[in-house]
Amino acid sequence: MPAPLGKLTRGGFSVGIELPLDNDWSLASDAGVRHIGLHFRRNRRQLDETMAEIASDVLPAFHAQADASVA
Repeated sequence: MPAPLGKLTRGGFSVGIELPLDNDWSLASDAGVRHIGLHFRRNRRQLDETMAEIASDVLPAFHAQADASVA
């Protein structure tokens, strides 16, 4: 299994928007992970801008994977 992208932390790992999160989530899902947590303590951008980008770019891919695994 490939190593996770990002920096390992005490509670999991830390990634930035540039990394392909959909691949990481697929690996995590295959390993039995059923939830994730998003923490913004070190976010350097405006929170509303960050949330809008997550809503438009990240969540659709995440939900598509979840729907595919149910089908």
